Amino acid sequence: MTTFAQFKDAFERGVRSEKKWDYFGGLFFILFGVTLITLIELDILKYSGRKTFHYVGFSSIILIGLTVLYWIKIRYKISSFDKDSTNDQIENGIEKIKSKYNMDLLKKEDSFYLFFYKPGFLAPWTEVNLFYDDNKIYINARPISKGNVDFGFGKRIERKLAMEIKTSR
Repeated sequence: MTTFAQFKDAFERGVRSEKKWDYFGGLFFILFGVTLITLIELDILKYSGRKTFHYVGFSSIILIGLTVLYWIKIRYKISSFDKDSTNDQIENGIEKIKSKYNMDLLKKEDSFYLFFYKPGFLAPWTEVNLFYDDNKIYINARPISKGNVDFGFGKRIERKLAMEIKTSR
């Protein structure tokens, strides 16, 4: 793997199924919430209490679905950072973060790395895809537990790892 285009293509192929399931989950929540609101509005679904309580509850289900759809584009985005080091310094930085954070190396091809990383006791396992070329460091980190909306957790790990690699000289 020598170019960013090849890295991006391999990454997209690797997450295609996962991305489809995330879209399905988000759309399911939206359709489920809209269906429940429609059933209440048409008096098909019997309820006790005030309608507003049910509207708020079912609207929150729709909001969950919209949140899932919003975070999909962020979760599967490859971040890039300027590379101001030589390739040897980058390799040295990668070895340091691998040992410092106890990352499991799954795959290495030229300047492409695939790691599994467990940042903490309660944090989910995270898949880290890392690639560098002559100008930039490309990285994507995302939790691999199903149904997990990471709310920026993966992007914080990306910035942290990129800074560790760049500053380890």
